[in-house]
Amino acid sequence: MKKLALLMMVMGVLMGQSARAVVVSTTYAPNPSDLQDLDHSYYYSWAIATNITDPTTIVGAQLRIDNINDWAVESNDHLYVRMFDEAPTLGTRLSSNVTRGTDYEGSGDAFAGQGAPLLDYSDTNDYTDWVLRYGWWRPVTVNPDEDLVYDFTARDLSILAMFLQNGSFGLTFDPDCHYCNSGISLVLYTEDHPSSPPPAVPEPATGLLALLGVGGMAGLRRLRRRVA
Repeated sequence: MKKLALLMMVMGVLMGQSARAVVVSTTYAPNPSDLQDLDHSYYYSWAIATNITDPTTIVGAQLRIDNINDWAVESNDHLYVRMFDEAPTLGTRLSSNVTRGTDYEGSGDAFAGQGAPLLDYSDTNDYTDWVLRYGWWRPVTVNPDEDLVYDFTARDLSILAMFLQNGSFGLTFDPDCHYCNSGISLVLYTEDHPSSPPPAVPEPATGLLALLGVGGMAGLRRLRRRVA
């Protein structure tokens, strides 16, 4: 009987796993993919169209900028990123999903007070190293690349779900310095529920009869062994 109970438990776990949702990731990228190395003379608007029909299936989002690096060592560099329900259309169109405005590195966020702020990034990973030059050890400043990865907070995801009611949204970028990079991307994670229904659960009466039948057969086999 213990073996039968264990078997039923395993079947229940397997049935639960078959109905578990699968997380699917979809990656989006602007054009150009590096947004012109985020030139400090401009600010950018990226329109993102999705095929997500049910925004409530979104369980995560991640903004990534690969190998980002301020081209100079500065103490007050900023990259402002915001999210909009509809991407602002700026003066110069670079592609079907990116437009650009000009501010000649004006201080502050060109989109301040608009949309929903995501992040204010600064390149602060500079460090001092020592090198031997002309017979003397001299300090030099090292400014390495890094991967900027921003995971949307619960607040960000709720705003994104609201913006996606119309199937599209947008991100804006205002670099107050020149941020070299090798590519920008956004990954959306959604739950995909299996289309096939879970295995049918037997009705209580049927299941009880099956249990009794299995138990009766096991008892009959034991009785036969004893008689023999």
